[in-house]
Amino acid sequence: MVVSRQHSDCGFAPGMMARQAPRISANFSAMNAQLCQILFALAAGFGFSVVVGGVVVGGFHSWRKHKLDVPPVSHKRANPPLTGFIEHVVFTALVIAQPENAVVAMGGWLALKMAATWNKNFPTVATDDAVRLKEVLDWQSHSFLALLSGFLCMAFAGAGGAIARYLMGLPIIQGWPTP
Repeated sequence: MVVSRQHSDCGFAPGMMARQAPRISANFSAMNAQLCQILFALAAGFGFSVVVGGVVVGGFHSWRKHKLDVPPVSHKRANPPLTGFIEHVVFTALVIAQPENAVVAMGGWLALKMAATWNKNFPTVATDDAVRLKEVLDWQSHSFLALLSGFLCMAFAGAGGAIARYLMGLPIIQGWPTP
């Protein structure tokens, strides 16, 4: 590659650095502004999903859980606040990156959660044991509460992802006009 006094492939020629410094500074400033816009959009989207969604979903889950009887001690469950936090973060990021595919992934995740817990320890034969039947019904009630909380969590993750995409200037749904 030959460097001429006129220009080079990278946009600089010997002696031109001083004349192009304002343009470089303007380009860096524009990139910095764009980076700040993206970071603000991500902070707003994740903040809405994780903080606001976490408070609302946690409050809803606690409110509904107090309406249910205490689950049997023999059943081990995942920590609901930790599971909700991970769901908020992962699905918000998924909505930001691939909003068209995020809905399918959300539905699949909720289906897997329910398939893993719905009929756990469900009796296969008819029984007159009222205590055992109460345990099964309590467990299913808690499983349904997990499903409702999961739906609410996914709604906040979707809204947080949509907020971030909107603030970044990306279309919220493919085919929609950009803001």
